[in-house]
Amino acid sequence: LTVKGKHKFGLAFFNSEIVIADSAWTINENNRIILDSNSISVHQFVMNRNKQSLTIDGALSRSKYDKMNLILTEFDLKYINLLTHSIGIDIDGIVSGEAVISDPFNSTIFTSNLTIKNTIFNKTPIGNGFLSSTWDVNKEAIFINCKFTNYGEESLGLKGYYYPNSK
Repeated sequence: LTVKGKHKFGLAFFNSEIVIADSAWTINENNRIILDSNSISVHQFVMNRNKQSLTIDGALSRSKYDKMNLILTEFDLKYINLLTHSIGIDIDGIVSGEAVISDPFNSTIFTSNLTIKNTIFNKTPIGNGFLSSTWDVNKEAIFINCKFTNYGEESLGLKGYYYPNSK
């Protein structure tokens, strides 16, 4: 931990492991997190466990040009249940792909290209699928496309626009 003034500090993990739901995850050594009153910057924060990995890299601030990248490789969604169980959501499956968030202080933009295998939502099998979202500059909206199939049948489909600036 490094304090860089009244409202700014840095954090880095060296030779670190973290235990989540009885599973040990290794944190890479070449990481850096800087927090201040106006932004958060994360440089190559990578957690690994066997074939699974979670990478966070980028910055979020009041600048609409800053973005935070999340890269998942064979990530088991059961770890998210630690956050969602209290609101009645139980999810299982394996996700790989990338998600990006930007402009969180104005009109939060979320884009993604994710594949999800063996998905189960609140004990209901959903199957295998994808979730993609892209920013449409002309419409100032996020186009979302999501489709899951279970045993050859479409189990979930979602396609449309989300307008983050509309109230």
